[in-house]
Parts: sequence; C-alpha cells; structure tokens
Amino acid sequence: MIATPGSATLPFDVHGSGPGVVLLHAGVTDRRGWAPLLPVLRPDHRVVAFDARGFGESSYEPEPFSRATDAVAVMDAADLGPAVLIGNSMGGKTAIDVAIDHPDRVTALVLIGAPISGAPQGEDDPPEVRALWEEMKDAEEAEDLDALNRLEARFWLDGVPAPEGRVTGATRDLFLEMNGRALAAPDPGEEDRSSVAWTGSRRSWSRPSSSWATSTSRSSNGSVSRPRRGSPAPRSSGSRALPTYRPRGRPGLPHRHLAVRRVARPRAPDPQ
Repeated sequence: MIATPGSATLPFDVHGSGPGVVLLHAGVTDRRGWAPLLPVLRPDHRVVAFDARGFGESSYEPEPFSRATDAVAVMDAADLGPAVLIGNSMGGKTAIDVAIDHPDRVTALVLIGAPISGAPQGEDDPPEVRALWEEMKDAEEAEDLDALNRLEARFWLDGVPAPEGRVTGATRDLFLEMNGRALAAPDPGEEDRSSVAWTGSRRSWSRPSSSWATSTSRSSNGSVSRPRRGSPAPRSSGSRALPTYRPRGRPGLPHRHLAVRRVARPRAPDPQ
C-alpha cells in the first residue's frame, strides 16, 4: 500500500486489527526496523508502519515537504482514525509535531530518543562524542558513504562509549543496509520547519479531549543530529510549545536523554 503526499510515494504496511498505532522510524532506519515489535502489537492493534521520504522504498521529486503532513497522509491512506504514535528519534520528532499540528489524530505518544523541533543545540558533549562527530563530518565531506555508514553504526547503534561492534549479527547487518540506503538516497527537498515544539517559553495548551493520553519520554535535545539532515530550526514565537520540558542526562547512550513530563496532564516521574 502507498500514500502519495505531494510528489512522494510512501509505502506502508498494515498489520492486525484494533485501536490504531502508527510506527515512525528513526533517521537511520526504515519501516523494517520495527519488525521485532510487530508480534507484540498486531494481535490487539491495527498497526501502520511506513517509510518516510528519503528512506526505505520511498520515492519522490525534490520539493518542500513536512514530515508531519506526510505522516497524516499515510494515516489517511490507511483509513486510520486517531491513533497512538510510536516514534523513534526522527520519528519521535515527527510524532510530536503531528500531536501539535493535528491533535485530533493522536490519542497518545510513545517517544524514544525524540528530538524536539526547534530545540537549541547543546555544546556539552563529552570528548569521545565530539571526536566521533568530527569523523562523521569528515566522511560526509569526503563523500565516503561507506565510512559514514560505519561511523553512524558506531554512534547510533553501538553507542558511545561502548566499543565498536557491541551490536552484531543480523541487527547490525540490517542497520547498515537501511542506513546505507538512506545515505545514498536523493535529497527529498527542503523540510518545512514551521512547526516548532520548542519555543523556550510556556504557552497555553488546549487538549482536544479529556481522553488525550499523557506521554512520558526520554528524548534528544538535538545536541547531536545527523549532519545530512540539517540542524534544528530556529525558535518561532508563533508556535505552540510542549507544556513541560526538563533535561535529564543518562551517560553512555547514543541519544541525549531528556524528559517530556507532561503533554496533557501531570504524571509522576519515572522510577529511577
């Protein structure tokens, strides 16, 4: 099955039946990365997984586009009503933007290492992270995609300061295949960055209904992002912000971890 927002053709799969769930993959994978989760979800849920522009089997002409709009187009093509959005990294950022721009389409968020659109970049990365980041930038500038793919596996899959090759076998092979395809993909065009969840200030928030679910996540502040994907957008005073955003670090993991404590109503902190 496909969705066709703009010039793009975005393939998607539908699994199971029940309440809707949409899986939004990271910026180093594609919809195949969700395979281990499907046996858990599909017995009781209608699960939609798709390839974002520039990833997997997607095709497109370069044009201005919005990942949040693309996600809603997939939901429409799948005839999916309000759903739980499960987003990893880039997909988590998209999930947050969908919740802000299309709150009637979202019942809950599950966020995994999700950057916040418009968040300021941090400058406190440890030396080993900065060194690996410089290696990735050098490989990109040299257009050595094989080296960049290997380094990104080291960074995003193994994690720093874990040793290179911590993750092996079929999982590593799949990562390299998915990310290698994304690195070699044509530029999809300019991404619309007008939806900015982070504004640096508190703003009013109207949830669509009392059933709008609370989300607690650990997410990236954007201090480390893929060089090919660009830096976070500047703040926009006209955008609605997530009501609560509080950093909490956890060393030794590939994403910088933060906590979004409240989307609709307060929730107790995660157990330590």
